[in-house]
Amino acid sequence: MYRAILGIDAGNARVRHLLGFTLLQLGEAGAAEVELRAASLRSPGAAEVWTHLGLARLALNQPPDTELRRAMVLAPAGPDAALGSLRATPRAEPSFRRLARRVACAVPLHPAGWHALGLAGSDNRLVVPPIAAVTALRRAVTSAPDDLPATVDLGDLFRRRGEVRTARRLGRRSVCLQPHSAPAWTALSA
Repeated sequence: MYRAILGIDAGNARVRHLLGFTLLQLGEAGAAEVELRAASLRSPGAAEVWTHLGLARLALNQPPDTELRRAMVLAPAGPDAALGSLRATPRAEPSFRRLARRVACAVPLHPAGWHALGLAGSDNRLVVPPIAAVTALRRAVTSAPDDLPATVDLGDLFRRRGEVRTARRLGRRSVCLQPHSAPAWTALSA
């Protein structure tokens, strides 16, 4: 349908954006990038176009920094660009904690921000992780009880804090979530 409309009105940025977004959802990131790039040229002030272009580049294993940064400037409260940036940013980078805080504040019910904030606050060089990291990961697990990575990471933080009973309970929960998961069994055995 979108292609038919583009046959009539090739300059319609909104239709190009919707076609690109649809292609991205179908897993055709290369074709999505082409359509979204064309939409961004025709509508440079649309944050959602830049967000979806960044996500398409992320799906193609290309750095989406410029696109997602522009989307966050255009729509500072938009969670999608911040979530995409968070996925693209290595945990060791200083901006990771800032992005995690931004996602946690923009979408407080989304577990990804809290999970990332907990990971950012739990420096592996510290023997006992700070309580803020535990609190953030607890919030991630509370908002998404079936999130295996957050559950495993929370159990690891409790193990490092010396709270073995709680760590073991979270390990059992991890195995119940995904019985064939190696990280879940590792969490249980730790």
